[in-house]
Amino acid sequence: MNRCPAIISRLWLSLFLSLVLLGPVWAQNPRFSGTPAEEAALRTLNQYKLVKLREQAKEVLKQNPESYAGHYLMGFSLHNSEGDLPRAKFHMQKSLDLFRKKHGKDFSLESPWGWYERALIEMVQINAEMDLYEEQVKTLDDYLDVSKRLFNTEAPSILVGYAWPLMKLDREAEAREKLRQVAAYSDEGTRSTYLNTLGAIEMEFGHPSASYDAFKTLIQEVKSRGWRMTCTYLRNLGEAAAGIGRFDEAERLYSEATRYFDTFTYSNPWFDLTFLYLSQARFPEAVSALKKTHRWRFAIQPFLAQQTWAQDQHVTAELMLHLGETDKALEIAEMIVRRPDRQGGDSIRSDQKEAGTLMLYRALLKAEASRLQESLTWKSGLSWWQAVFYRRKLLNDARVAGIKVRSLASNNKRLSSSLRPYYAPGTFIMTDWHRPDLVTVYGAGVASEALDEIYSNPPESFELEKPALEVIRAEVAWARGDEDEAIEILKKAIPDIGEARAVLRARAEARLASILFEEGRFEEAMVYGSRVMDTAPAMFRHLQVAIPVRIETDNSALASTAAGALLDSPRFYNDERGYPIRVRTSGDKLIATLLTPQQALLTEVSVSTEKKIPAPKAEGEGETGEEEAPEEEILDPPYELVALFHKKAFAPRLDLSQSEINSLDGSTLTDSRRNNEAREAIGLPSLRPSDRP
Repeated sequence: MNRCPAIISRLWLSLFLSLVLLGPVWAQNPRFSGTPAEEAALRTLNQYKLVKLREQAKEVLKQNPESYAGHYLMGFSLHNSEGDLPRAKFHMQKSLDLFRKKHGKDFSLESPWGWYERALIEMVQINAEMDLYEEQVKTLDDYLDVSKRLFNTEAPSILVGYAWPLMKLDREAEAREKLRQVAAYSDEGTRSTYLNTLGAIEMEFGHPSASYDAFKTLIQEVKSRGWRMTCTYLRNLGEAAAGIGRFDEAERLYSEATRYFDTFTYSNPWFDLTFLYLSQARFPEAVSALKKTHRWRFAIQPFLAQQTWAQDQHVTAELMLHLGETDKALEIAEMIVRRPDRQGGDSIRSDQKEAGTLMLYRALLKAEASRLQESLTWKSGLSWWQAVFYRRKLLNDARVAGIKVRSLASNNKRLSSSLRPYYAPGTFIMTDWHRPDLVTVYGAGVASEALDEIYSNPPESFELEKPALEVIRAEVAWARGDEDEAIEILKKAIPDIGEARAVLRARAEARLASILFEEGRFEEAMVYGSRVMDTAPAMFRHLQVAIPVRIETDNSALASTAAGALLDSPRFYNDERGYPIRVRTSGDKLIATLLTPQQALLTEVSVSTEKKIPAPKAEGEGETGEEEAPEEEILDPPYELVALFHKKAFAPRLDLSQSEINSLDGSTLTDSRRNNEAREAIGLPSLRPSDRP
C-alpha cells in the first residue's frame, strides 16, 4: 500500500539542510536581503522553529501585506507545521507573484532572488503533495529557467526532479529522458535521487527485476561511498525484493530500515512489516508492528504524517477484520473512505488507492452484515429487528461500494491490471485476498475476459503472479456454477501460493472446503477447512460458509440451550462428521470448546452462569434519531456464550485485551504525549522542551 516513496530531502528539503548548515551566513547573503523583521524570521526558519516562525510571519505581513518574503515565510510555516496545503499554496503563489511584480521576470543576481528560488522549491513539494503533477512540472520549468538564466546551466538537482511527476502523469518516455540527462552525475544528491526514481519508474511500468537492480545499486553505492543511508532506500529495495518473490529479503530490509528513523520521510517501514505479517497470517507480529507504525507516524513531521494517515488506518482496519472486530474496523474504513491520502509521496495513482479502500470497505460491510446475521440467533425483541434492518443497510452500502469500484476500474482502464497481485503495476492497493471479490464486483464474464487478457499477454512477472490469478480463475468458475472446474483449479493453485500469501491461500482453501462440503466430500473438505481455522478463520465469515459441527453437551439446561442456538446460526450446521463442539458447565462457568477432528483445540470460551445486570442509561442517551448500529444487549448466559463463541471461533488465537484492541488505531497516542512515546518506541531519545518546535 506504500509503493516506492519519493526522496523529499534531495530537492526541496535541501533548503532546510542548507539553512541549518549555513545558518546566519544565509541571512546575511544579499540574495536573502530584506527588512530586519523578514531576516529575523528567516533565522527562525533556519532553526526550524515553526511556531515562532508563524508569529513572525504574521507580523511581517501585518506590517506589509505585499511582502513576498512574508508570504514565503507564512507558506513555509503552514506547509511544514500542520500540512495546510491549500493555504500554503496560496501564500507561496502570492510570494512568487509579488517578487516578479517588484523585480520583474528577468531579475538579476543583484536582486534578492533567494526568496524566489526557495518559494519555487516549496511550491514544487506542495504541488506534489496535492497531486497536482502538471503544476509541479510547470513549477520545475520556472525553476530550471532561473537556473539557466542566472547561472547558464541546467542544474541536475532540478532535472532529476522532473522524472517523478512525469511518471505520475504516465509520460514514461519524458521521465526516462530527464533521468538520462543526469545519469552521469555522481554527487550524492543527484545520484541517489536518480537511482531511487529509476527504481520507481521500472516498478510502475512493469519491470520488477530492473526495479530491484536499480534499488540494489542505490544501496550498494550508498554503503560503498559512505553516503547517508535512509529508511526510504532500504524499504524501496524491500518492496522491489517482494515484487520478485524474495519475501524473506524484503522482511530483512524492512527491519533494517526501522533503524534509520527520519522525521522528513514518507516511508514507514513498520507499516511495510505490518502489511507483510498480515499477508502471511502472522497476526501477533502484525499487532506489534502496527503499534509501532502509528508511533512512527506520530514522530515524523506533521505535514508528512497526514499524508499517510489513511494508509496506516487501512492496514489497521484490515487487521481488526481478522481479529473479529468487524464493527470497529468498519468505523475506521468509513473514515478513510471519506478522507483518503494524497499520493504525491509515492509512485501509485490515487484511483488505485481509492478502489482498494472501497474494496476493504465493501468487505467490512459484508463481514459486519454476516456477523449481524449470526447475531439473530441470540438477539430478541427490538434488538433483533434493529439488527435485521441495519444489516439490510450494510448490504446496500456494500452494493454501492462495488459499483464505485467497477466505475473506477472501467474509467481508468484497470479491469485487467486490478486482478494482478499487490506488487504488480496498475493494480488496486489492497491485500490480495480481497482480489477474488472483484469477480462478484465486475461479474464473472467481465472478470473472465480481463483474466484472458493477462494470460494472452503475460507480464514479466507472470509465473510469480499465476497462483494468485488462478484463485481468481477458480472464483470465476464457481460463480458460473462449474464446481468441478473450480475444485481442479484450486487444488493445483493452493500448493503454489506459498507462505508469503498465507491469507490468500486460506481464502482459496475456504472456498475449496465449502464446495467439497456441498458435494459431500467430507474427508477432503475437513483437511482444507482445518487449515483455514488454523490460519485465517475470518475467511469462513467473509465467504459466508457454514461449517459442519457435532455438538456434545453435559445435558445441563444452560448447555442444551447454547447448543440449540449454535445450530440455529448460519455459520454452523449439524453433521456427525463435522468439527466437535463441547458445551458444558463447570462451577460458575459455562464453557464451549471447538476442536479439530483430531481433538486439537481451536477455540475455547467461557462466561459466567449468572446473568449480567444492565447499567442504567445516561439521560438522553440513544435519542439522536439517526440510523445507528444496533446496541449489544445484555444476554442470558447461553446466548452470551454463543455470541462470544462466534467472535472467537472466527478470529486467530491471540491473547489481546479489549483495551489493547481499542488502541490499535493509534488513538491512545494523544497529542500531549505522542511525540515522546513515539520516539521512545522506535528507539529514539525523548525530546527536551527546548528541542521542540
